[in-house]
Amino acid sequence: MRIQATPIFLLLGAVCTVVCHPLDCLPTVTIKNGTIVGARSPTYDQEFFLGVPFASPPVGDLRLRKPVPPKSWDSIRITNTYSDWCMGVDIGLPGFSQNVTGKMSEDCLYLNIVRPAHVPATAKLPVMAWIHGGGFLAGSANDLRYNGSFLVENSVKMDTPVIFVSFNYRLGALGMLAGSEAEKAGSTNLFLHDQRQALAWIQENIANFGGDPSKVTIFGESAGAISVGLHLIAYGGRDDGLFSAAIMESGNPYYGKLITRDADKEHSFKNLLVTANCSKALDSLTCLRSAPVSSLLEAASDPISVDGEILPESGATAMASGHFIKVPTIVGTNRNEGTNIFTLVASPPVNNSSDFQAILDSLNPYSTITAKDHRSLWDLYLSAAKSPGDAGLGTVLADYAGDYYGATTLMVGDAVFITGRRSTTQRFAAHHVPTYSYFFDTPTAVLSAQEYGAAHFQEIPFVFANTQGVGWDVNPFPAGHQEPYHRLAETMSLPYIDVEWPMYEEKNPTNMAFTLKGVHKQADTWRKEANELMVGLIP
Repeated sequence: MRIQATPIFLLLGAVCTVVCHPLDCLPTVTIKNGTIVGARSPTYDQEFFLGVPFASPPVGDLRLRKPVPPKSWDSIRITNTYSDWCMGVDIGLPGFSQNVTGKMSEDCLYLNIVRPAHVPATAKLPVMAWIHGGGFLAGSANDLRYNGSFLVENSVKMDTPVIFVSFNYRLGALGMLAGSEAEKAGSTNLFLHDQRQALAWIQENIANFGGDPSKVTIFGESAGAISVGLHLIAYGGRDDGLFSAAIMESGNPYYGKLITRDADKEHSFKNLLVTANCSKALDSLTCLRSAPVSSLLEAASDPISVDGEILPESGATAMASGHFIKVPTIVGTNRNEGTNIFTLVASPPVNNSSDFQAILDSLNPYSTITAKDHRSLWDLYLSAAKSPGDAGLGTVLADYAGDYYGATTLMVGDAVFITGRRSTTQRFAAHHVPTYSYFFDTPTAVLSAQEYGAAHFQEIPFVFANTQGVGWDVNPFPAGHQEPYHRLAETMSLPYIDVEWPMYEEKNPTNMAFTLKGVHKQADTWRKEANELMVGLIP
């Protein structure tokens, strides 16, 4: 694994290097905590502020505590390079994990801002706030694949300029604790509190950058999209005015790994104490705060839990009860969500119903699945894998890794992402909230189309209009055949700025399907019976 140390401005062309006082030459903004100076790209006619603190470093006694606001500074602060990534681990997900990462440390609660150049403070531009994915164990806002510059560039071309913001949050055991001790100390679901602190910072400061705090769209992918979903149901759906719209790519409030039972919470906490050599400590949290960070990372723990505070109930319960913030929403998934996720939960081949059943059970650790449900789902997914239409596998070979590989990957994708996506859009539509849904169906050059198809995470270069493949080990757009990919990237990035597709309705559920052959409407009725059965398994 090699360290990524490239400042964003090296990718965006030459920056202003004239010898002059930074206040005269470079973009300068005064915020609540002090004055910051960023960098300017004449090539893209943009300005960016990187590594801006939105919280105090969560180190020492602040480890495993809720974030606190950053301290102020008197001198001018230079913000033209990325901060460290938050401490994490390699999750080994094909198509996501790669050889490039950044220097990691616990001092990582910083955000990045990209805006069109020369924006006056009175501009009141809409804001897009990105929450990265990575299974709550990996990733960073500083990953160059999330380069917001191309989104901002497209927004200017559309004459609807936006400001892009991305931020880090604590991962693994540093950002997620469960159990009664953690609940009493207010140390559960810290990653959500980090994100809310960043969103509060935006509310407090973005107007100074020319942004409109009343027009903030939060958007994220995978763990980032799940985070967006959890913010929608946080505090029982209480609207604190932190955002006005939400976009969820391959994630939603229906998170099957959310821990609801006390016994499961205590088990998770005790396992962490053993790993950190704190099981005999008189004060467990004090011990964890002084434990080597490597021992916390070793736990590779991500126990998001119903804690009676920020998450008073599960996503399924909250959505069924209408306890969510009613803001315009886009929710989408990829055709083959389960192909690369499959590698995280099982090893091929899949040759019989017992293999299928074991994988299904592992994806629903907090549910009891009856023998009847196992049989029903087995039959439904065998049928779906043979479908040549939207319910089927697309480019993926049904028997690529065992006789029932294809059927199993469809089940995995539904269990983790697609069932929740459909249920989320249905609940929003039932409450007459403007809701839009997409179906991404384009394999990339990063993964084999026969093994993975339009897999999890593969929409990212399109959404970010990253036609240059910045930050990718392998350019997602195949050499010699890039034109249709570039067209689709242009098309897909635009709706995130200005939605122009049919609203999702209860009686007429419609997706927008994004393919290399073009964009078309799609009835959201495929695998309906399997999804209706699957959603009942989510606690």
